[in-house]
Amino acid sequence: MPHIIALLDLSFFLIFGGFAAVVIALLALSHLKQKRRCAALLQIANNLGMQFTAEKSDPDAFGFSTMKLFSRGRSRQIRNRISGPMADATGMLFDYRFTVGSGKHSSTHRQTVAAFQIPTAHLPEFSCKPEHFFHKVADLFGFDDIDFESEPAFSKAYHLSGPDEAAVRTLFNADTIRRLEAQVDKHWSIDGQQHWLIVYRANKTIKPEAWPEFLLEATEIMNDMTL
Repeated sequence: MPHIIALLDLSFFLIFGGFAAVVIALLALSHLKQKRRCAALLQIANNLGMQFTAEKSDPDAFGFSTMKLFSRGRSRQIRNRISGPMADATGMLFDYRFTVGSGKHSSTHRQTVAAFQIPTAHLPEFSCKPEHFFHKVADLFGFDDIDFESEPAFSKAYHLSGPDEAAVRTLFNADTIRRLEAQVDKHWSIDGQQHWLIVYRANKTIKPEAWPEFLLEATEIMNDMTL
């Protein structure tokens, strides 16, 4: 019997030790990937003449708390932030994550976000995102979806909503619609409220070398809205 107990103890130790080793290895790999990402983004920021901050931040610190993207889930976290002045706005690029659900049913969403603070703007509250099946079901039950009769392709591809429909329609002019239609494969999501315009691709983390292009594309969307 003592031999059996010893063998069980050894098996438990080996299993537990192996599990701990895997966890430590994964944590070390994650740390290394983040370190490399920070180094690459620092170089990108220097090339763009912008500032880089790797530290984690709460989105509430920037006044994002009432915007849809930043009011979802829990453990909301901004990190790897590049920021700097632009012509009529302050631009920021950052990685953003949040978690929904709990236990084995939890999932963490990660995306790279472009945020523009425009002091002279008073944007209507709105949300524009690729239209999915659940949006179509919601429409059947009377949930708002702002459609453009003259732009059926856009209205089919995107779900657009906001309490002030007239103001939102003005913002989504012909140039904005043409660009979003032409780039429908990029699955842009755009949120606006007061002085903030947020552009991102849901659950899409952009590689550091693609951040300048991502910023340019997001800036073009902002400019199309004639802000």
